[in-house]
Amino acid sequence: IWVWRLGQRADLAALPVGHGLSLPNAACVDRAPGWWGSAFLLVADATFFGSLLFGFAFLWTIAPGWPPPAWFPPSPVEAGLGIAGALASVVSIRAAIRANAQSSSSAVRPLIAALVGSLVTAGAFAAMMLRTPAPRGHAYDATLLVLGGYGLFHALLVALMTAFLIARVRHGFTSPSRRAEFPIVVLWADYLALVTTLILAAAHLPGTIA
Repeated sequence: IWVWRLGQRADLAALPVGHGLSLPNAACVDRAPGWWGSAFLLVADATFFGSLLFGFAFLWTIAPGWPPPAWFPPSPVEAGLGIAGALASVVSIRAAIRANAQSSSSAVRPLIAALVGSLVTAGAFAAMMLRTPAPRGHAYDATLLVLGGYGLFHALLVALMTAFLIARVRHGFTSPSRRAEFPIVVLWADYLALVTTLILAAAHLPGTIA
C-alpha cells in the first residue's frame, strides 16, 4: 500500500558508494538481493522436502503393513501433464528473458505460456490429491497427500510470481536493463520442475510396480 501511494520509479543510474566508486542499481543485475534471498530460502525449503521424501522412502522400506490396503492408482496422463507443465514453465521463462533483452513488451507472450505451464502442474497435483486414498488409512496415504500438497503449493507460488511479473512487464516496470525479477522467477520455476518430477515419480511408480 505504501509503495502504491508514495512509490515512484527508481533512478536506474549507478549509485555512488564512496571513494569514487559506483555500483549498479539492484534492478539492473541478474542476481539482485531478491535472488540471493530466494536462493537461501530454497536451500531451507529443499532440506524440508528432502526430509519429507526420505520419510516416504523410509516408510516404504521398513514400516510394517506394506503394501497398504489401497494403492494410489497411477495415471500416466496426470504425471505427464504435471512434469510437462513444469518443464514448459522453465523453458518459457527463459524465453521471456531472451525476449526482454530485445524488448520488454515481447516478454509477455512467453510469460503467459509459463503461467499456463505452472497452472497445469498445479492442476495435476490437485488431481493427485483428490485421488489419494484417505490419509487416516495408512502412512503411505498420509505422506502421499502431504507430497501432493507441497507440490501444489509451489506450483501456485510460481504461477503467482509469473502473473506478478506479467503485470510488471505490461505496466512498463521492466526493460532490457531493468531485469532483476526474471532470474528470481527462473530460480523458483527450476525448483518446481525438480520437485514435480520427484513427487510424481514417487507417487506413480510404486503403484505401477505393484
